[in-house]
Amino acid sequence: MMPAASAMSSGTTQSHAVTTAVGTPRRARSAASENGSPARVPVRAREGGATEVRGTLPCYGGRVGVAAFGQWRAVRRWGTGFRRREDPRVDVSVIIPMYNAGALIHEQLDALAAQKTDLQWEVIVGDNRSTDGSPDAVRSRAADFPVSLKVAEAFRVAGASHARNAAAALATGTVLAMCDADDRVAVDWVQQAFEAVAAGSPMVAGKNRRLEDPFRADSEVLNPGILHGRGAQSCNAAMLRSVFLDVGGFDESLPPYGVEDSDLSARVLASGRRIAPAPGMEVYFRETAGIRTKMKKIYSSGQAEAVLLARAHHAHGSELTSTMLLRDLAKLPKDAVTVARSAGPRTLPKWLMRHATVRAGRLTGLHLWVKSGRAGEPVYPFLAEREG
Repeated sequence: MMPAASAMSSGTTQSHAVTTAVGTPRRARSAASENGSPARVPVRAREGGATEVRGTLPCYGGRVGVAAFGQWRAVRRWGTGFRRREDPRVDVSVIIPMYNAGALIHEQLDALAAQKTDLQWEVIVGDNRSTDGSPDAVRSRAADFPVSLKVAEAFRVAGASHARNAAAALATGTVLAMCDADDRVAVDWVQQAFEAVAAGSPMVAGKNRRLEDPFRADSEVLNPGILHGRGAQSCNAAMLRSVFLDVGGFDESLPPYGVEDSDLSARVLASGRRIAPAPGMEVYFRETAGIRTKMKKIYSSGQAEAVLLARAHHAHGSELTSTMLLRDLAKLPKDAVTVARSAGPRTLPKWLMRHATVRAGRLTGLHLWVKSGRAGEPVYPFLAEREG
């Protein structure tokens, strides 16, 4: 994975995720019936600021589906604040955050260039102020790339959230497919992403395999738990672009590394929509090299978790305190005994190192990001643009 300072890789540990639900975002729309299969709507329909939709389209929760798959396409406008609209000719927009990706971005672009699909799609890389020439390297491939390849400038805020949002702002596809600059997508990843969303799920989570050298297509699956519908990781996920806009995009107030995908998943679920597994959507995940870099990432993600935990407590009328987190840290030996009994003593050193680091990160994150006011209120740029 890339250096922790970049905050641009999927380096969130595959076995660890925030499970505390956060509050429903401002003005999030209810779409409870999206948990089931979509009904159909007639040839012409309107809803709010959306342009007219022609054809037979999926309908979620009484709303015209914002995606029309196969023969038809929906074109949607989110009111006067949104200057861009979906292009009826683009099925999938692949969005990739990047910071000093070096040679690794070329490996991912090679994998994307080799995609087996008849879909219309595009690739947009959100550059978060790289200093190693990565943006020019990406642009140099645009002329010979099989689909549109663009670089979006994400210079305002450091972190993966802003980089992904900047790329999504230029996207025109019905579906947003998310991957990272330092991994490698499978040869049918774009097709699988589109088909999984087209099957009726507003958001889907893909399967991550270990990227090995030499390459093995059947390498170890790193995130089996993510395939249970509880969330999605931004290194391998896809969703309706309209749903991404509806929940506001990634929260740019979060610390630069970790949990932005947990937060987005929580808001999608809080809006009444479901997240479905997409096991055919495979990414080969490059694990972080070096114990020091890996621990730094885990520690940083713990700090980000503190922000989400504090907001969850606030939404329920309580406050996250240092005492709570110290008690959680003090429980580590007892939890370690439980893990050793259930999973075996050989798993204990790795588990103990990870969870001690995460819990310490939460404690410092509470003071550095929450109590200091550095995190502030959530920043959902697409909601702000719509409301403006």
